[in-house]
Amino acid sequence: MKIVLQTNVRNSKGTTNHRLGIGETPSREIVQLTICEDGGGIFLLKENAQGTVFDTWHETVDQAKQQAESEFEITGWVSVPP
Repeated sequence: MKIVLQTNVRNSKGTTNHRLGIGETPSREIVQLTICEDGGGIFLLKENAQGTVFDTWHETVDQAKQQAESEFEITGWVSVPP
C-alpha cells in the first residue's frame, strides 16, 4: 500500500461509530487519518488513540477525502512523498 495523504483529527462530527468485533470505538477517539492507494482502490485508514485501525474502501482519493471530512474536523491534508 502506498500512503498518499495524512492528517490529524481535531474533532469528530459525531456522524459515525466504528466497530471492532462486538465493541465500539467512539469516533472522538480517532486521532489520525491516512489515505492509501492499493491495486484495488483507495483506503481511508482511521487510527484511534490505542493504535487500532479502521478502514473504508473508496474508488478515488477525492471520495476518501469527502468521507473523512464528513466524519471529522481535520488539521489539513499533508502529501506523503513516495
